[in-house]
Amino acid sequence: MGINFQHPKIGVFRGKFFRNSMNQLRNISALVSVLLFTVTGLLHCQLPEGSVLWLRADSGITDSAGRVILWRAKNDSLLVCSQFNPINRPYIIRKGMHGQPTIRFSGSALFFDGPAVFPVGRDYTITYVIRINSFASANNMVGGKGHSIFYSPPLVHHGDFYRIAQSVTPIVLLEPTIVTVVYRQTTASAQIFINGIPSGKETQIGENRDPSLEIGSYQHDNYLIGDISEIVIYDRIC
Repeated sequence: MGINFQHPKIGVFRGKFFRNSMNQLRNISALVSVLLFTVTGLLHCQLPEGSVLWLRADSGITDSAGRVILWRAKNDSLLVCSQFNPINRPYIIRKGMHGQPTIRFSGSALFFDGPAVFPVGRDYTITYVIRINSFASANNMVGGKGHSIFYSPPLVHHGDFYRIAQSVTPIVLLEPTIVTVVYRQTTASAQIFINGIPSGKETQIGENRDPSLEIGSYQHDNYLIGDISEIVIYDRIC
């Protein structure tokens, strides 16, 4: 049954909602296409402008004997993810996913503290390229003190484990995957996309009040066992 655009109120709302949903899918599809090109090394494309943070494993790396000390953002070299404790430093793998550089987290307390740029009180889109190497962990991929994306199928929360948005599509072990989370501030709800395809319904998770950022952990615990090659965060819906 088609959308009834003749109804003076409901039809107009449904039509607008449908158009907005389709536009969002097209935007996410375009964003994912850029990341797919990047991770496979086929082509380096230009991401949409205005990212809050853009990390890519082929640039901004300062390491010592293959252990990463600093990971500088491509969009702003003053934005830095860091790990100054030698035993907690992730590894740089020069020929990782599809022969491209990647950052490896072993699950043994390897993580980065990032800049406090995670969007608070507004829309956001976060997308990243990951490969899970083991399910013997909670696998917090991108987290903070009060928010995290973790597990497989991926889950996202804002500090309240009773309100979680969940993917219905698991991340396949050892398979490079693009995970995207879109958060809408007006409804305090989030939806997860796997390789550009909606996976699970948009679910209310409450407002994010925490700007902190960790890569590979949540509250410096529950670490990731896997590889990350790229992370992009926007303070808007892409």
